Amino acid sequence: MTDLRPYDPSMYVGVRALILGAGGFIGRWVARAVAAAGADASLVVRSAERARPLFEAMKISGTVLEADLRESGRAADLLQQIRPAIIFNLVGYGVDPAENDPEAAERINTDLARTVAEACVLTADSPWPGQHLVHTGSALEYGTASGDLAEDTACTPTTVYGQTKLAGTHAVANVSGAGDLAAVTARLFTVYGPGEHHGRLLPSLLDT
Repeated sequence: MTDLRPYDPSMYVGVRALILGAGGFIGRWVARAVAAAGADASLVVRSAERARPLFEAMKISGTVLEADLRESGRAADLLQQIRPAIIFNLVGYGVDPAENDPEAAERINTDLARTVAEACVLTADSPWPGQHLVHTGSALEYGTASGDLAEDTACTPTTVYGQTKLAGTHAVANVSGAGDLAAVTARLFTVYGPGEHHGRLLPSLLDT
């Protein structure tokens, strides 16, 4: 387990960082922070044509890579090619109500998380002092759990999204526990701000 230490942006200077899902709402803000800290950032998006104007407007620097991470082996190939010190996995399926395919949810939320963790074991930069993999989970993994939520809270997700994200969290934890991989899952709760999908609370209020 990696020792906790104060956050120091200078540790990212010149470090190879891979941001999966860099074009998404949360991904673009992570990409902006990582790039601003001086990292050698590789920004993986579904459409480079749509992402480049966004990155330019937000002053996000880095190498834009277009990839369909649903393709078998694509994520592992990227890790082998870039060999990043740190990976941020911000890819998810099911937040948008239009994303309702259970098979796609399992492939992206669960299988991709496992693939990235396993590939990270083989490509992790040992001298890097921080986490090798930062995986984003979801508050919906907790489901009907109540009270003070903690790491050992029994999760009872009730949605396909929550269930597949929980399976992805478990996959990352299992790989991390079995090998030399420093990984952490951040379960995100109510994240809001510029760039949210239309139809969510804040954009809806601003549109009225």
